[in-house]
Amino acid sequence: MSDAVWMGVETRDAVCVPPWQETAQTWERARRMGAWFGVRAVRRKHRSLARILRDEGVAAVLVADAEPTWYHAQDLQHPFRFHPGMAWLRLQAMEQGQSDRLLTAADIAPGDTVLDATLGMGMDALVLAAGVSDTGRVIACESSSVLARTFTWAIRERQKYEPRLAEVLARIEVQEREHAEWLSGLPDDSVDVVYFDPMFRRAPDRTTPLDAIRPFASPQPLSDRAWREACRVARKAVVLKERPHSGEFERFGIRPDKPSARFAYGVWRKR
Repeated sequence: MSDAVWMGVETRDAVCVPPWQETAQTWERARRMGAWFGVRAVRRKHRSLARILRDEGVAAVLVADAEPTWYHAQDLQHPFRFHPGMAWLRLQAMEQGQSDRLLTAADIAPGDTVLDATLGMGMDALVLAAGVSDTGRVIACESSSVLARTFTWAIRERQKYEPRLAEVLARIEVQEREHAEWLSGLPDDSVDVVYFDPMFRRAPDRTTPLDAIRPFASPQPLSDRAWREACRVARKAVVLKERPHSGEFERFGIRPDKPSARFAYGVWRKR
């Protein structure tokens, strides 16, 4: 399996603009947001997103709404912004005493340190952060600067969200890195669990929340090197989320927990 590093949207490939109705206040917000994300700010001038992409010669536009909102030239119909999505329902279910399938599969316990090596939208990172409780922590790695910085923005602005969401966001640290390279520099047995949720390389037949991040996320399958390093770094287990019949579980010698489900978890446990 190739260890080539995927190169996503870089700051020079994007611009930041105010919303459609540009005012002095929204322009200042665009300047500040653009500076924080490392993206140059340009005036909106009542231009459509498609026109801005053409005029500025970029691949993506960051709109300085209340939440940073990203549009990619490949798919302007599905913008990406931070939203807890299904993770919020899972957190509420856990508050009511229900178990979560991921936490059960990974045997997450309060006080654990979990390395989420493929942050993506961050939904599983939120659930993992709830599982480790206030005595544990989640370190999330993401190679896409757009995804990593958008989630970091949410952590920074967490006080504007529901208290429970703000609480779990505070337990997450984001590393803007390529995970195989980062794992190779970590000591043996330095975290309890390493979690992989690589991007499904084949888009589903129906619209899903993943459509919003697909243009920004790495399409590369999990490399053999990353798996070996994860097994070395994890004290307890390495967990993989994938489609049951993708062939990935067989490749790493693990079994899917639900072979007939839409997605499955496979766990390698350190003896």
